[in-house]
Amino acid sequence: MFNPDNQYRCTIIRGKALKDLDNLLPAYANIVSEITPSAKKEFDNQFNDYLSKILYSESFTELGKNHQKTIRNHITEIAGKLFGMFYQKDGIVFESESCVKLLKDNDQPAFFKNLCLNFQFPNGTQKIQTIEERIADKISFKPFHFILSLLKLARKNKVVITKDEIGYYVLNSKEVLQGKIKFDTVLKTIISNRENNVIKKLESGSRHTQHIREQLNLLSLANLILIDNNSVLLNSFETKIIDIFINDLDLPLKFNILKYNLTTTEGKKD
Repeated sequence: MFNPDNQYRCTIIRGKALKDLDNLLPAYANIVSEITPSAKKEFDNQFNDYLSKILYSESFTELGKNHQKTIRNHITEIAGKLFGMFYQKDGIVFESESCVKLLKDNDQPAFFKNLCLNFQFPNGTQKIQTIEERIADKISFKPFHFILSLLKLARKNKVVITKDEIGYYVLNSKEVLQGKIKFDTVLKTIISNRENNVIKKLESGSRHTQHIREQLNLLSLANLILIDNNSVLLNSFETKIIDIFINDLDLPLKFNILKYNLTTTEGKKD
Protein backbone atom coordinates (compact mmCIF):
# COMPACT_ATOMS: atom_id res chain seq x y z
CA MET A 1 0.00 0.00 0.00
CA PHE A 2 1.19 3.48 -0.89
CA ASN A 3 0.90 6.06 1.89
CA PRO A 4 1.65 9.49 0.33
CA ASP A 5 1.10 11.16 3.71
CA ASN A 6 4.48 9.76 4.82
CA GLN A 7 6.27 12.95 3.83
CA TYR A 8 10.03 13.57 3.64
CA ARG A 9 11.76 16.85 2.79
CA CYS A 10 14.52 15.85 0.36
CA THR A 11 16.34 19.05 -0.60
CA ILE A 12 18.79 19.59 -3.46
CA ILE A 13 21.73 21.97 -3.86
CA ARG A 14 20.10 25.37 -3.54
CA GLY A 15 19.38 26.81 -6.97
CA LYS A 16 18.63 30.30 -8.20
CA ALA A 17 15.65 31.61 -10.11
CA LEU A 18 14.93 29.93 -13.45
CA LYS A 19 15.99 32.98 -15.47
CA ASP A 20 19.19 33.42 -13.44
CA LEU A 21 20.26 29.81 -13.97
CA ASP A 22 19.76 30.08 -17.73
CA ASN A 23 21.44 33.46 -18.09
CA LEU A 24 24.44 32.80 -15.85
CA LEU A 25 25.34 29.38 -17.25
CA PRO A 26 27.44 30.71 -20.18
CA ALA A 27 29.14 33.20 -17.86
CA TYR A 28 30.13 30.41 -15.48
CA ALA A 29 31.43 28.31 -18.37
CA ASN A 30 33.53 31.07 -19.90
CA ILE A 31 35.09 32.01 -16.56
CA VAL A 32 35.92 28.40 -15.68
CA SER A 33 37.46 27.78 -19.10
CA GLU A 34 39.60 30.91 -18.88
CA ILE A 35 41.02 30.39 -15.39
CA THR A 36 41.61 26.62 -15.40
CA PRO A 37 43.73 24.69 -14.80
CA SER A 38 44.89 26.58 -11.73
CA ALA A 39 45.67 26.06 -8.07
CA LYS A 40 42.59 26.11 -5.81
CA LYS A 41 43.38 29.47 -4.15
CA GLU A 42 44.13 31.17 -7.46
CA PHE A 43 40.97 29.69 -8.98
CA ASP A 44 38.83 31.03 -6.10
CA ASN A 45 40.34 34.50 -6.25
CA GLN A 46 39.94 34.85 -10.01
CA PHE A 47 36.41 33.42 -10.09
CA ASN A 48 35.41 35.72 -7.21
CA ASP A 49 36.55 38.80 -9.09
CA TYR A 50 35.18 37.83 -12.51
CA LEU A 51 31.72 37.05 -11.17
CA SER A 52 31.67 40.07 -8.83
CA LYS A 53 32.24 42.37 -11.78
CA ILE A 54 29.47 40.66 -13.78
CA LEU A 55 26.89 40.81 -10.99
CA TYR A 56 27.88 43.96 -9.11
CA SER A 57 30.42 45.82 -11.31
CA GLU A 58 32.93 45.73 -8.46
CA SER A 59 35.85 43.56 -7.40
CA PHE A 60 35.20 40.91 -4.77
CA THR A 61 37.13 42.71 -2.02
CA GLU A 62 35.00 45.83 -2.50
CA LEU A 63 31.76 43.97 -1.82
CA GLY A 64 29.95 43.76 1.49
CA LYS A 65 29.78 40.45 3.34
CA ASN A 66 26.30 39.57 2.06
CA HIS A 67 27.27 40.12 -1.58
CA GLN A 68 30.50 38.18 -1.06
CA LYS A 69 28.45 35.30 0.35
CA THR A 70 26.20 35.45 -2.72
CA ILE A 71 29.23 35.24 -5.04
CA ARG A 72 30.66 32.26 -3.17
CA ASN A 73 27.26 30.53 -3.26
CA HIS A 74 27.12 30.98 -7.05
CA ILE A 75 30.58 29.48 -7.45
CA THR A 76 30.56 26.60 -4.97
CA GLU A 77 26.90 25.59 -4.85
CA ILE A 78 25.67 26.31 -8.38
CA ALA A 79 28.63 26.30 -10.80
CA GLY A 80 30.47 23.67 -8.76
CA LYS A 81 28.14 21.25 -7.00
CA LEU A 82 24.91 21.56 -8.99
CA PHE A 83 26.27 22.20 -12.50
CA GLY A 84 29.54 20.28 -12.06
CA MET A 85 31.48 22.71 -14.27
CA PHE A 86 34.82 22.12 -12.57
CA TYR A 87 36.54 19.58 -10.34
CA GLN A 88 39.63 19.46 -8.15
CA LYS A 89 42.46 16.94 -8.25
CA ASP A 90 45.67 17.13 -6.21
CA GLY A 91 45.03 20.78 -5.39
CA ILE A 92 44.50 21.79 -9.04
CA VAL A 93 41.10 22.84 -10.44
CA PHE A 94 40.11 21.66 -13.94
CA GLU A 95 37.08 22.35 -16.12
CA SER A 96 34.71 19.41 -16.54
CA GLU A 97 33.75 17.68 -19.78
CA SER A 98 30.25 19.15 -19.63
CA CYS A 99 31.74 22.65 -19.41
CA VAL A 100 33.94 21.98 -22.44
CA LYS A 101 30.97 20.66 -24.42
CA LEU A 102 28.80 23.66 -23.54
CA LEU A 103 31.40 26.12 -24.80
CA LYS A 104 31.83 24.07 -27.95
CA ASP A 105 28.17 23.78 -28.99
CA ASN A 106 26.42 26.43 -26.85
CA ASP A 107 23.53 23.98 -26.39
CA GLN A 108 22.16 24.94 -22.99
CA PRO A 109 19.13 22.59 -23.08
CA ALA A 110 21.52 19.69 -23.79
CA PHE A 111 23.60 20.72 -20.77
CA PHE A 112 20.54 20.56 -18.54
CA LYS A 113 19.38 17.28 -20.11
CA ASN A 114 22.72 15.75 -19.13
CA LEU A 115 22.44 17.20 -15.62
CA CYS A 116 18.92 15.77 -15.18
CA LEU A 117 19.90 12.39 -16.63
CA ASN A 118 22.67 12.01 -14.04
CA PHE A 119 20.81 13.49 -11.06
CA GLN A 120 20.03 11.17 -8.14
CA PHE A 121 19.38 10.90 -4.41
CA PRO A 122 21.61 10.39 -2.54
CA ASN A 123 24.45 12.12 -4.39
CA GLY A 124 28.00 13.09 -3.53
CA THR A 125 27.64 16.86 -3.81
CA GLN A 126 25.89 17.70 -0.55
CA LYS A 127 27.50 17.92 2.87
CA ILE A 128 28.41 14.63 4.53
CA GLN A 129 25.75 14.99 7.24
CA THR A 130 23.01 15.27 4.59
CA ILE A 131 24.39 12.30 2.66
CA GLU A 132 24.46 10.22 5.85
CA GLU A 133 20.83 11.17 6.57
CA ARG A 134 19.74 10.10 3.08
CA ILE A 135 21.53 6.75 3.44
CA ALA A 136 20.09 6.16 6.92
CA ASP A 137 16.59 6.91 5.61
CA LYS A 138 17.10 4.50 2.68
CA ILE A 139 16.60 7.19 0.03
CA SER A 140 17.37 5.82 -3.46
CA PHE A 141 15.77 7.73 -6.30
CA LYS A 142 16.08 9.27 -9.76
CA PRO A 143 13.60 12.16 -9.51
CA PHE A 144 13.59 13.30 -13.13
CA HIS A 145 13.29 9.80 -14.57
CA PHE A 146 10.31 9.15 -12.31
CA ILE A 147 8.55 12.45 -13.10
CA LEU A 148 8.87 11.94 -16.86
CA SER A 149 7.60 8.35 -16.55
CA LEU A 150 4.62 9.55 -14.52
CA LEU A 151 3.81 12.35 -16.96
CA LYS A 152 3.95 10.04 -19.98
CA LEU A 153 1.59 7.54 -18.37
CA ALA A 154 -0.71 10.37 -17.27
CA ARG A 155 -0.86 11.73 -20.82
CA LYS A 156 -1.75 8.26 -22.10
CA ASN A 157 -4.63 8.24 -19.61
CA LYS A 158 -5.65 11.81 -20.54
CA VAL A 159 -4.74 13.11 -17.07
CA VAL A 160 -2.90 16.39 -16.46
CA ILE A 161 -0.62 16.29 -13.42
CA THR A 162 -0.10 19.44 -11.34
CA LYS A 163 2.97 20.88 -9.64
CA ASP A 164 1.25 20.37 -6.29
CA GLU A 165 0.74 16.67 -7.04
CA ILE A 166 4.35 16.16 -8.13
CA GLY A 167 5.47 17.87 -4.96
CA TYR A 168 3.27 15.87 -2.59
CA TYR A 169 3.07 12.45 -4.23
CA VAL A 170 6.59 12.25 -5.68
CA LEU A 171 9.33 14.64 -4.61
CA ASN A 172 8.22 14.87 -0.97
CA SER A 173 6.94 11.30 -0.55
CA LYS A 174 9.29 9.16 1.53
CA GLU A 175 8.16 5.84 0.06
CA VAL A 176 8.62 7.10 -3.49
CA LEU A 177 12.03 8.57 -2.61
CA GLN A 178 13.02 5.17 -1.20
CA GLY A 179 12.23 3.57 -4.56
CA LYS A 180 9.43 1.44 -3.11
CA ILE A 181 6.57 2.83 -5.20
CA LYS A 182 6.11 2.64 -8.99
CA PHE A 183 4.90 5.59 -11.03
CA ASP A 184 1.71 3.76 -12.09
CA THR A 185 0.77 3.37 -8.42
CA VAL A 186 1.31 7.09 -7.89
CA LEU A 187 -0.96 7.90 -10.84
CA LYS A 188 -3.70 5.55 -9.59
CA THR A 189 -3.53 7.18 -6.16
CA ILE A 190 -3.76 10.69 -7.62
CA ILE A 191 -6.77 9.73 -9.76
CA SER A 192 -8.48 7.97 -6.84
CA ASN A 193 -8.00 10.95 -4.54
CA ARG A 194 -9.32 13.32 -7.20
CA GLU A 195 -12.44 11.20 -7.64
CA ASN A 196 -13.01 11.32 -3.88
CA ASN A 197 -12.34 15.09 -3.70
CA VAL A 198 -9.22 14.52 -1.59
CA ILE A 199 -6.73 17.34 -2.15
CA LYS A 200 -3.11 16.82 -1.13
CA LYS A 201 -0.50 19.59 -1.33
CA LEU A 202 2.52 20.85 0.55
CA GLU A 203 2.26 23.65 3.05
CA SER A 204 2.85 27.11 1.61
CA GLY A 205 6.16 28.88 2.11
CA SER A 206 9.59 28.50 0.53
CA ARG A 207 10.86 26.00 3.09
CA HIS A 208 8.19 23.52 2.03
CA THR A 209 8.13 24.18 -1.72
CA GLN A 210 11.50 25.54 -2.84
CA HIS A 211 13.15 22.15 -3.41
CA ILE A 212 10.17 21.13 -5.54
CA ARG A 213 10.30 24.29 -7.64
CA GLU A 214 14.07 23.99 -8.09
CA GLN A 215 13.81 20.45 -9.48
CA LEU A 216 11.01 21.36 -11.88
CA ASN A 217 13.11 24.36 -12.99
CA LEU A 218 15.89 22.00 -14.08
CA LEU A 219 13.48 19.90 -16.14
CA SER A 220 12.12 23.10 -17.71
CA LEU A 221 15.62 24.30 -18.61
CA ALA A 222 16.20 20.90 -20.24
CA ASN A 223 13.09 21.55 -22.39
CA LEU A 224 11.60 18.27 -21.20
CA ILE A 225 8.49 19.72 -19.54
CA LEU A 226 6.22 22.70 -20.00
CA ILE A 227 4.63 24.40 -17.00
CA ASP A 228 1.29 26.13 -17.55
CA ASN A 229 0.21 27.78 -14.28
CA ASN A 230 -0.04 24.72 -12.00
CA SER A 231 -0.10 22.10 -14.78
CA VAL A 232 3.01 20.14 -15.80
CA LEU A 233 3.10 18.77 -19.34
CA LEU A 234 5.59 16.72 -21.35
CA ASN A 235 7.33 18.48 -24.23
CA SER A 236 6.12 16.35 -27.15
CA PHE A 237 9.09 17.46 -29.27
CA GLU A 238 11.50 15.66 -26.92
CA THR A 239 10.00 12.16 -27.08
CA LYS A 240 13.29 10.45 -27.94
CA ILE A 241 15.25 11.72 -24.95
CA ILE A 242 12.23 11.35 -22.64
CA ASP A 243 12.10 7.65 -23.54
CA ILE A 244 15.79 7.35 -22.64
CA PHE A 245 14.98 8.68 -19.15
CA ILE A 246 12.05 6.28 -18.81
CA ASN A 247 14.06 3.24 -19.95
CA ASP A 248 16.80 4.15 -17.44
CA LEU A 249 14.43 4.49 -14.46
CA ASP A 250 14.73 0.95 -13.10
CA LEU A 251 18.49 0.61 -13.64
CA PRO A 252 20.76 0.95 -10.57
CA LEU A 253 21.91 4.43 -9.55
CA LYS A 254 24.93 5.40 -11.66
CA PHE A 255 26.83 6.73 -8.65
CA ASN A 256 26.98 4.09 -5.91
CA ILE A 257 27.38 6.09 -2.70
CA LEU A 258 27.32 2.90 -0.63
CA LYS A 259 30.76 1.81 -1.81
CA TYR A 260 32.34 4.65 0.20
CA ASN A 261 33.16 4.26 3.88
CA LEU A 262 31.77 7.46 5.38
CA THR A 263 33.03 6.57 8.84
CA THR A 264 36.58 7.46 7.77
CA THR A 265 38.10 10.79 6.75
CA GLU A 266 39.44 9.32 3.50
CA GLY A 267 36.07 7.83 2.62
CA LYS A 268 34.41 11.20 3.10
CA LYS A 269 37.01 12.92 0.91
CA ASP A 270 36.56 10.29 -1.79
